[in-house]
Amino acid sequence: MSSLQAIQIKRRQLVQAHGLDEDDWRDLVQRMTGQRSTRNLKPVQSRALLGELDRLLGGRYEAPSKGSRKSLSGPYAKKLQALWIACWNMGIIDSADDKALNAFAVRQANVSHANWIRHQEDAVAVIEALKSMLERHGVDWTNYNLSPVHCSLPGFKIACAQWRKLEDFSRQGQTLSEYVRHLVDRPFAEMTAEDWIVVMNDLGRKIRAQKKQDHKE
Repeated sequence: MSSLQAIQIKRRQLVQAHGLDEDDWRDLVQRMTGQRSTRNLKPVQSRALLGELDRLLGGRYEAPSKGSRKSLSGPYAKKLQALWIACWNMGIIDSADDKALNAFAVRQANVSHANWIRHQEDAVAVIEALKSMLERHGVDWTNYNLSPVHCSLPGFKIACAQWRKLEDFSRQGQTLSEYVRHLVDRPFAEMTAEDWIVVMNDLGRKIRAQKKQDHKE
């Protein structure tokens, strides 16, 4: 069975169990792979999506309310969603869904819904608030002169902060470079934005597991 076939089977199971609709599905695919379609997924993206589907099918998925659901749209939606998910993967917030992001954006931009954020000044208020949250938790947004190109990618910056946040037992004696090479089979210099999404999502799972364990102790 191919990865795509396995994904489609698990998608149908998720639909049957939780009533997942098309928009929900595409949001999920984008969150895990960086693209809104399963067409032409790389093996590492397929593995990340399959892993998340297995997790969701374990009973920890809550389908959005169809009566009140209003997905984010507009020129700044993708940027806001990317930063919000980064906060989730850093363990800063407890929910990655658009409803929680909308509540945050409404407070920051003083609008009735995040979809009304269509002017740069409103978007900047929310974007900078999210970036500041990430910075307080270790993300260095500075672009240093003479640094390799990959060092300027947001995914690299966030992953570095995630790695520093992990305790030794979660790192399993690896460096970040070794971990990334093992996960996506690429050196830093060849990593794409989509590759970094896979890395950030995987590190996010480790951080949330570590956070959960810390709360038990």
